[in-house]
Amino acid sequence: MGVINHNAVIATTWSDEEFNRVGEWIGKLTREQRALFVTNKNQFGDATIVMTPDGSKEGWEDSNECDKLREEFIAILESRTYEDGSNAWKYVEVSFGEYGQSVVKGNNKDMYS
Repeated sequence: MGVINHNAVIATTWSDEEFNRVGEWIGKLTREQRALFVTNKNQFGDATIVMTPDGSKEGWEDSNECDKLREEFIAILESRTYEDGSNAWKYVEVSFGEYGQSVVKGNNKDMYS
């Protein structure tokens, strides 16, 4: 037995350079790791990369490896923070499944409060 709880990261940028840079990083991953990522560019110029859930039970080796990969992906996004605290990437990590649902983390600041 084991708990199935999903984590996903949704990251969007306006920057083609940033999108391509992260795309190159994804391209260097193993085939199994690359399969976790979906990319899309919309007609308005934004580009989104989604790291989908791994589907493994919590605490299992596959789940732990994907947890590390997700943290590496988020670290890459965070590394692009400018001196003023802004970032070409806006991202959110969500969790859903047997533990319920929540926003785990993100870099979206409420600019209107």
